[in-house]
Amino acid sequence: MALIGQNLSYQNNMRSAHKPDNSRLNVLFILHILQQYSDEDHPLSASDIMNRVNSVFSGRGSDVISRETVKRTMDCLTTELFPNGIYNGSVKQMLGFEVCTVVRTGGGWVPYNPIVHEDAKKFLKHYYLDMAFSTPELRALIEVVESDASLSGEDAEQLINKLRHIKPRAWDSKPYYDSSPELRDDDSLVIMNIDDMYRLIDKGVCAEINYGYYNSDKELKPKKGYPRVVEPVRIMSADGHYYLVAYHPGYKKIVNYRVDRILDIVPYDKKIQYDKSKFNPVEYRQHHPSMFSGELEKFRMLCRLDNNNTIIGILIDTFGKGVKILKANDKDLKQYLNTSRAKCKKKGEDWINVNVDATEGGIILFALRYGEFCRVISPESTVEEIGKRIDMTKELYG
Repeated sequence: MALIGQNLSYQNNMRSAHKPDNSRLNVLFILHILQQYSDEDHPLSASDIMNRVNSVFSGRGSDVISRETVKRTMDCLTTELFPNGIYNGSVKQMLGFEVCTVVRTGGGWVPYNPIVHEDAKKFLKHYYLDMAFSTPELRALIEVVESDASLSGEDAEQLINKLRHIKPRAWDSKPYYDSSPELRDDDSLVIMNIDDMYRLIDKGVCAEINYGYYNSDKELKPKKGYPRVVEPVRIMSADGHYYLVAYHPGYKKIVNYRVDRILDIVPYDKKIQYDKSKFNPVEYRQHHPSMFSGELEKFRMLCRLDNNNTIIGILIDTFGKGVKILKANDKDLKQYLNTSRAKCKKKGEDWINVNVDATEGGIILFALRYGEFCRVISPESTVEEIGKRIDMTKELYG
């Protein structure tokens, strides 16, 4: 939250319009300095705040604020609005930030307690705590944006610099510049398409979309059968890409579209009929590996455990912790792998039986990707399709 903008003419007016200790804008000045220049690792003293305010907002040869005014203002803020040791959640939630007071002890900076630290009041420092995002949360978001190749270099730079501006003291003063422009699509419409789609989702109206595919010259061209009218439900991220999850009235089912391959979006004057309250994004993601559309089916797999239980982590990452895992029985081991638990034990192997609800396309991709660990055993039609694709792969490799 930028408390005061970067409008220099406005700042110049403020510099000459107010005298020290007599400004109704003191709180605003102080909060602006705290927001821009402090965080939990860089608290500011009253003198620090005074110097910053006077540097940014002072007029010609005259200061805006004195140290005593800063101290009185901070006393008011910290004792009445943000008292230490008392959790005032409603105020923090309403304002979206908190002003914290700390005192230095042998163990570093700790929250100030007027009873415990009675003799340390003149050594207090303060910092601005944005309740919206912590520094680790912002770093996580920045990592997602920086590694997303579907964003154009310009969009990535703008997003990251906006995220950094939320807590400017946490980063160096240099703006972020994209380090991998050659790996990005400068013509990407991801941000624009996400904005357009959410406007339609919020209004509850359909969208007519034109969808594309890449030709051999790496040009994105319109796909046959488009434009089509769909009911936008949600934007989701998976495997480094953004997807539009939409209900297709003709197919009477949910279909996924890569957002970066949507060439055009036109509002369609028809209300959405699909009940969005039935849509659970976490459940949907777990049932649709790599965002393959299709009807949900029940699949059974036999998965081999290695010393590190590698496949267990892969199963949870792909299908969530709700995946059903049981010890493989002798009947399945004999029928599908021509072995038994006793033989597996002698070889130092162990197998599990896995049951998941997913789409066939997602399961086929999973089975081919992790073929060294798993074998799909039902339904038979999916087993046959996987076998065909393995045969085709063998032909390519001789």
